[in-house]
Amino acid sequence: MLNTLRQIPILKKHCAEGLKAIEAKHRGCVQLKEFQVSCSLNIDEAYEKVEPQNYRWDYYIHVLDGTKREYAVFFEPHTCTTKQVDRVLGKYQWLMDKINNPLSLLVKGAKCRFYFWIPSSGNKIVRHSPQYKRLIKTDIRIKEVIFDRDLNPV
Repeated sequence: MLNTLRQIPILKKHCAEGLKAIEAKHRGCVQLKEFQVSCSLNIDEAYEKVEPQNYRWDYYIHVLDGTKREYAVFFEPHTCTTKQVDRVLGKYQWLMDKINNPLSLLVKGAKCRFYFWIPSSGNKIVRHSPQYKRLIKTDIRIKEVIFDRDLNPV
């Protein structure tokens, strides 16, 4: 996957082996033991100059399990409050548009796709709020840290 990412001009400088494309302060959000992160992509940085006004999702990691099955894992470290739900949903919609085209390669061949919102200072979303009701209609999971057990289909 890394070689494929490096062939795309906009992504070339923003992908790396393992978790190296993830900002150091966010690498601890991924605590995989049985699964292997083959490469990572800083999506936000890749699109920052060409889409500076748009909401952009932060990270992608390409994960392999023990049988070499592929998983597409996207995560967004962000303040997790009711007021921020619309912003994160905007980032999610932007990502969905990119995955459908031109970033379909990120999910091609993946057994599963996962979308995580990593709360930067705790989950403060008010349950039963209209924002919460919109959020739970998506595939976004709120997790402090991504562990192996989180990469199982629900």
